[in-house]
Amino acid sequence: RSNTPIIFAHGNTGDATDWLPTMKSFLESGHTGEDLWAITFRRSSPSHEEMATQLDSFIQRVRNFTGHDTVHVVSHSLGVTGVRYWLDKYKRHSWVDKFVGLAGANHGSSRCKLFGKKQLGLGLARTNWFLNPVNLDNPDHPLVQLNENETPGDIKYYTLRGSDDRFFRGNPQSPKLHGAKNEIVEVDHEELLTSNEVHKRLYTWLVP
Repeated sequence: RSNTPIIFAHGNTGDATDWLPTMKSFLESGHTGEDLWAITFRRSSPSHEEMATQLDSFIQRVRNFTGHDTVHVVSHSLGVTGVRYWLDKYKRHSWVDKFVGLAGANHGSSRCKLFGKKQLGLGLARTNWFLNPVNLDNPDHPLVQLNENETPGDIKYYTLRGSDDRFFRGNPQSPKLHGAKNEIVEVDHEELLTSNEVHKRLYTWLVP
């Protein structure tokens, strides 16, 4: 039987091709194309609702095609909270064996404080509102509610953050999740997608 399928979820303004260096690394380590699946969200700056809807459909199709009941999920940047939001909204914790969040704004991004609504289009404005730490004093905010239990279900959680990430200069601990294995590497935000060191850690975490 094939390896557990790995789902890759990109970040804001990205697409599935962001994961080509990571996929190349896994292919060179013995995985096949049927083990590796990357989604491209329909909008370059999707809302969390949109990400959740598309992830649910995409991952269901992967499960049906591969015959695996569970998958691993690797996400970057906006995709991290997108995947966490999907897990919570659809209660799909039983679908996921291992979750890896690379540079996720799990407790907001200090960079969001720099922008006003007039500077942003609708998609970016919604993303900025969801991840702006200024809004996280409100107990009804969806990210606050998501963080009431940061690592739910029978899932192994991992987070990895860069030591020089412009999105978290004001709150460098934001990508960490309570209950996860949280690590840091000496890269910036984008280099988490291309770093050989990151690829080695992903392989160690995801492959038995």
